[in-house]
Amino acid sequence: FMCRGAPMKAQKAKEVGLFDEVIEGDHAAVLQACVDFALSKTSVDLDARRLGQGKAQGGDISKKRQEYNKLRAGEAAPQAIITCIEAAVSKDFKDGMKVEFQEFCKLMTGSQ
Repeated sequence: FMCRGAPMKAQKAKEVGLFDEVIEGDHAAVLQACVDFALSKTSVDLDARRLGQGKAQGGDISKKRQEYNKLRAGEAAPQAIITCIEAAVSKDFKDGMKVEFQEFCKLMTGSQ
């Protein structure tokens, strides 16, 4: 979904693991849900979820790169996203963020 630029509904984002919870309601309801969620995590070990702890697990990135080379031929952003994902699964957090910054700068100063 990241390389397609397509929006994702909140419930779908929860299903794929991008969100922990989806809360509907007014500001007060959402704020209360945030407080409740935070309190529910006070005695939970969250080390495995912290950014910068170890390396992510990778899949077949070269296959996706080829796929998006065909699907989005000539577009720089999908390839930059794949480069960032590749860095996330092969480098530590700090080095992965350097790659992401470099890719972002190339896109911001590029012609697309």
